[in-house]
Amino acid sequence: YLGRIVQDKGITEIYQAFQVLQEKHNNIYLVLTGTIESSNSLPIEILNSMKDNKNVHFIEYSNNVPTILNLYDILILYSYREGFGNVCIEASAMKLPIIDADIPGLRDTVVDGETGFLVEPKNYNKLSKAMERFVLTENLAINQGEKGRLRMETYFSSEIIWQLQYETYCKAMNEIG
Repeated sequence: YLGRIVQDKGITEIYQAFQVLQEKHNNIYLVLTGTIESSNSLPIEILNSMKDNKNVHFIEYSNNVPTILNLYDILILYSYREGFGNVCIEASAMKLPIIDADIPGLRDTVVDGETGFLVEPKNYNKLSKAMERFVLTENLAINQGEKGRLRMETYFSSEIIWQLQYETYCKAMNEIG
């Protein structure tokens, strides 16, 4: 995970899903990158449990997103609400598969089953099952990551976004007169 460490980002569910997986697979790690915020904070018992878990690692916020994402095998953004998952597009650029909550905004960043998985929000059991697919299926992360990179280049490259913005502004100006 990469972002603000708050309740609304689904961190509790991510950790609960991780705990389910950790019972079966002891060689997995959860890396949370971001600032632990006091507003909209995690339940103290969850935060303390994560800090006591030797397989959970916290990395302070960094503007160097590529370096952080290079540490990951997958990216999970399990937010309750999100405008658009820019970090998901950045992860796709790094050939990382994504697990997103199936909510508006995030569902635009992943093709379910192809570049990652969309999971019903606030359901740590379903999230755990999606996470476990990467543990159990050899090369799934690599294959989905490569498809995600191709999708990012096709639909979300800077040049494409700039051209679409330009066309939108031109259309708006023509409508104004």
